[in-house]
Amino acid sequence: VVLVDGALALFVERGGRTLLSWPSDDETLEAAARGLADAVQNQIDDWRLQHEGLRIEGLVEDLPDELDERVTLAAFRLFQEACSNALRHARASRIDVHMTTENDTLIVRVHDDGIGLPEDWRNSSGFGLRGMRERVQTLGGELSIERRDPRGTRVLARLPLKVSA
Repeated sequence: VVLVDGALALFVERGGRTLLSWPSDDETLEAAARGLADAVQNQIDDWRLQHEGLRIEGLVEDLPDELDERVTLAAFRLFQEACSNALRHARASRIDVHMTTENDTLIVRVHDDGIGLPEDWRNSSGFGLRGMRERVQTLGGELSIERRDPRGTRVLARLPLKVSA
């Protein structure tokens, strides 16, 4: 498993040849389940290489030994989308990521110093923010996305550690 252009990718051996494969959510899930903290750190390291001058810090702490696969995937995808938006749209130079648990909840925080959300961001037809909201709601969690003063964006997700089947 490696990161290519900010996405998890797999090298697969087929017929004596090594091929690059873009994983499905199931394959991403499997890689992230082996270590959410490692997957987050690998992604951060990749972005640092791709974006000269970017200050991105990540802290993943106090995660349970076993995390529900759906929660793992949602947390990783939320982190990816929030940071990708900060880099692509907000032109952020600093991003802070923090994942931790409080009681029976996984907290995912992403703050950036970019230009912030446009005034009409709630009416956006883009899939990124909508996808983030849907992932969180599907698990019974909460998502807050807001402008920071004087600039930047704050994303805060609360995901239940235990999800009903």
